Amino acid sequence: MGRTAALQSMLTSIPPDKVSALLRIKNRDSRTPLKEAESEGRKETVELLKSWKQPVLAAHAATYQKLATLQEADKLKSKALTNQREELVESQQQILDLQETNNQMMTELINQGDELVQSQQQIVALQEANNQMTAELTNQGDELVRSQQQIVALQAVNNQMTADMAAMMERLNRLDIYLRTPADTDEAGNQLHEPLG
Repeated sequence: MGRTAALQSMLTSIPPDKVSALLRIKNRDSRTPLKEAESEGRKETVELLKSWKQPVLAAHAATYQKLATLQEADKLKSKALTNQREELVESQQQILDLQETNNQMMTELINQGDELVQSQQQIVALQEANNQMTAELTNQGDELVRSQQQIVALQAVNNQMTADMAAMMERLNRLDIYLRTPADTDEAGNQLHEPLG
């Protein structure tokens, strides 16, 4: 029984053409496996070998072909899965690369944000300094206007004083004419001194 089961397993596991060759093979006594089994009286083996005729071989060929097709399909699926795994690995690597790039970009954006804050602080400081300078210039402008007004006032006073001095000199000259005496000239009639003013 065990030998017959082993034979059945062997016959169903090899290609149909090899089964046919195996059934036709002859030993040194020129006997095929069927003849050898008959001579030894192994009924189960004889029935098994007799059953492996054309219909059984044809069915086995179809089954073997289906198996071969399934194996080929399995190989293709396995290859496709391998390719998918490789693509998945590549995709994961691309994701890691993208994440790294994203992290770098985030770091750069944070640095740029810090620089922007610093720039804004500098702008605020410059605006404050500009406002102070504007206020100082405004104060200096007001002082300049007051100084110019004072200069104009002083010029007016100076002009008035000059006019007053000229009027006084005119009066003194007129007064000097009336105050002259004969002693103001020498014996020749020359004037001894210039009129005042």
